[in-house]
Amino acid sequence: KGSAWISLIISCALIIKEFLISTGLNAGMFFLSGGLLLISFILFSGGILFKENKGLNIDLSMPELAWRNLQRNRARSLRIIILFALGTFVIVSTGLNRKDLYSDAMNKSSGTGGFLFYGETTMPVLHDLNDPTTKMDLSISEGVNFVQMRKSEGDDASCLNLNRISQPRILGIPSEPLDGRFSFIKTTEDFDSKGNWQALKHKLPGGVVPAIADQTVIQWGLGMKVGDTLVYTDEYGNEMLVKLIGGLANSIFQGNILIDEDIFLEHFPSSSGVHVFLLDADNESREELEADLERSFRNTGLDLTYTADRLAEFNSVENTYLSIFLLLGGLGMILGTVGLGLSLVRNIQDRLQELSILRAVGFGRNTILKMLTREHIILLGFGTLIGTAGAFVATIPSIFSEFIDASWQTALIIVGLIIINGLIWIYLIGKISLGKDLVGSLRTE
Repeated sequence: KGSAWISLIISCALIIKEFLISTGLNAGMFFLSGGLLLISFILFSGGILFKENKGLNIDLSMPELAWRNLQRNRARSLRIIILFALGTFVIVSTGLNRKDLYSDAMNKSSGTGGFLFYGETTMPVLHDLNDPTTKMDLSISEGVNFVQMRKSEGDDASCLNLNRISQPRILGIPSEPLDGRFSFIKTTEDFDSKGNWQALKHKLPGGVVPAIADQTVIQWGLGMKVGDTLVYTDEYGNEMLVKLIGGLANSIFQGNILIDEDIFLEHFPSSSGVHVFLLDADNESREELEADLERSFRNTGLDLTYTADRLAEFNSVENTYLSIFLLLGGLGMILGTVGLGLSLVRNIQDRLQELSILRAVGFGRNTILKMLTREHIILLGFGTLIGTAGAFVATIPSIFSEFIDASWQTALIIVGLIIINGLIWIYLIGKISLGKDLVGSLRTE
């Protein structure tokens, strides 16, 4: 019991610390808190099961009788609770960490920035695509707006490349069209003092170039943090210092370092035209617009991608791993429900004399089945509730994050199916096991 209280106190202390003291919600600390809370609840359950009953109450209700029967084989009951608690914890925590990247794709603060398409061309585009004359020549609708970006070749630092990168590709972007779009996880004072994307337009002391990148790229692809400096060599052979002043939440820019277009041209003046662009348009005309654009840019080698698809591709590796754990957890829970059914069979065998006597003195078969079913539903419910509570705490950063669309549906559907599966096993096995003549078995005693 002391260990249960210690785990509970440490878990609560870590949660309070993260909310009151820490500047951000640390996913690792919350997962540790959820795990400690799970352990605490399991220990409390064991303490309740192993608590000795004092005296005998001759006016036992059906729920109290079911609970006392569970205490007859405490170790077996606790094993079932632990199995379901661990399985539910894995399933719910995994399901809530999977990213649903399509539900909020057109929101300007999301990873797509509210843009409909992301495009790259093999040949440079030399014209301003927002100019009415250019749109007319290319047969592009007036309601379509472009954000054109220049690029300097470099390595892919996205999640699709698992190697550590030192020279990611640089994109020169116009700052104004991106104001109010995307979301930032971390920024430096250089960023906050200027405000939004306009901070990229002003060089830092010593000629250092301000830059923005995906937080995942900074942390994992580069092994750095916001505020660190990258070293490049520009077209003149001079050293070019690039300081990371902002870390974007999961976005379509993953794998790139973003600097202002004018500063880009200072260091790479021979860059002719643009190769990368974002397209802002009405989502309802998506398919028709995609066909028109591919026809208009057929001579430039256009690779056009729906922004939500691009974002999902970057997260495919992470979601694949989470899906594997989700399936393994689900398989474990299904096996657990089979074990619950086998436990019921063993329980009936061990209590055959008792059940036969109950039947002989007038208890109906359905009443006995109801008592046995209630006992095992308590174990199923206890384990599932404990696992869900621990998983909820473990995934608080995902639940409350505006950058992650927690997949509640997946987790709840799987847990619901597992509970239904367990109830079916409990009822069917109990029904079959009580189908034989219990009174007749007394004659052999």
